[in-house]
Amino acid sequence: MSLYALGLNHTTAPLDLRERVTFAPDALSDALRELTSKRMVKEAAILSTCNRTEVYFHGGEPQPIARWIENAHRLPPATLDPYVYTLNGDRAVTHTFRVASGLDSMVLGEPQILGQMKQAVRAADAAGSLGLVLNRLFQRTFAVAKDVRSHTDIGSASISMAALRRIKAAGVTRRIVGVEMDGAPFPALNFVKWDAFRDGGSEAVGQVTSAIYSPRLRKNIGFCWVPVDLAAPGSTLRVASEWGDRSATVVPMPFVDPEKKIPVS
Repeated sequence: MSLYALGLNHTTAPLDLRERVTFAPDALSDALRELTSKRMVKEAAILSTCNRTEVYFHGGEPQPIARWIENAHRLPPATLDPYVYTLNGDRAVTHTFRVASGLDSMVLGEPQILGQMKQAVRAADAAGSLGLVLNRLFQRTFAVAKDVRSHTDIGSASISMAALRRIKAAGVTRRIVGVEMDGAPFPALNFVKWDAFRDGGSEAVGQVTSAIYSPRLRKNIGFCWVPVDLAAPGSTLRVASEWGDRSATVVPMPFVDPEKKIPVS
């Protein structure tokens, strides 16, 4: 069966080249019709995102498809040769399963790629380039992707590339800081989730994640997750510990013995 997946992605090509070969959504129909009308392939679908451009096709040969992509984006011949991968038969099927399941993504398990592949299939169907072979491939692919997400933890803690870009644009809003806490010594190392409040505040703004009494410093110390405006040394907080409220002060890291200047573990 002459089934192929041909393309490039974030592991094989630099960003500037990936951007140059991206197909805009409103250009997909014309591109797919051109592929099939010129009898280069019998069936075709194009998946084009910020991290990959791939052509899935049946009934054609790989090299003309690579040249077609270059021509479509006004690139000199053979520009893509060092970056393109070509998979056929079972390898193409396995690759398609991995892509749809998020196993081939820059962010492992990210969910956005499955929706993008479904959109690519809808575009191929609308353009009349989706035949029996590709239809069976993608229906099976979507079933596998659903099974992977239903029966494994893949993607349970992942976020999409779009979400990562939004987080990057927002900038750093919270930090982990070291704190010293007053009161009686804590009895042992505690991995905790104690709410932290601004002085005089009633709404939790942070969380202490670990706490221990340091015999060398003769103080309770710990780590706290706080907004950036409370991350500067000297900032004060109220911590609701299981032994009652404690006053906490943000200190420079690492924790240091003020007399011997020796880092404290």
